[in-house]
Amino acid sequence: MEMAVRRRTVDRGLESVEKATEAKINIVGIGGCGNNIISAFYKKLPKNVKTIAVNTDSAVLKKTDADEKVLIGRYTHKGRGAQGVPDLGREAMEEDIESVLRALDENVDVVIGIAGMGGGTGSGGLPVLMREIGLRKRDAIKISVVTLPMREEGEERKRNAQFSLRETLEVSDVTVVNANDLAMEKARAVDLNYAFSMVNRKIERSIYALVKMQSTETGPGYVNVDL
Repeated sequence: MEMAVRRRTVDRGLESVEKATEAKINIVGIGGCGNNIISAFYKKLPKNVKTIAVNTDSAVLKKTDADEKVLIGRYTHKGRGAQGVPDLGREAMEEDIESVLRALDENVDVVIGIAGMGGGTGSGGLPVLMREIGLRKRDAIKISVVTLPMREEGEERKRNAQFSLRETLEVSDVTVVNANDLAMEKARAVDLNYAFSMVNRKIERSIYALVKMQSTETGPGYVNVDL
């Protein structure tokens, strides 16, 4: 009996240590691409991970699965989206940055921002969010996971993506770049829908790997990152 009591005491002690050392991870999906990705793996994540969906489009946001949802640009765009214009996405994020920051855990350790580059909300909003997190939550690691547009999407989206990517690189500790064209070339021969699903699964795997590295529930806990 004494041995059993000691064992339970040790187990509770280990659980307390794990909870104390487990990283608080927040995943923020910005814009249509970011919202779609967090919806896809919303129910697969460890308990220490919180998902936050951010968008200028109220209809898309309503259909997104996330722990919290934040509509940005409520007064300037009135829930109708950023029309693919990064400046409008930037303006919307700046307008409602306080609401987005309040959605983050108070002592968050890692923030993973997800966005598609080339459109409006994600391209304009992600750099603003990462910059503000750097200023106000200095101890948090900032990881950006971005997707570049395909060639078929046109030169304007490509230019927008390149500009937004440069901004994102400047304000993030780590940036993971997914090039749609490379994945599409490998999978297009099979089927276009299959190609798109392959791209999404690749992005999901990269984000889930980042989460596992920081989680005592699924991985080894903190990872030393040379920044």
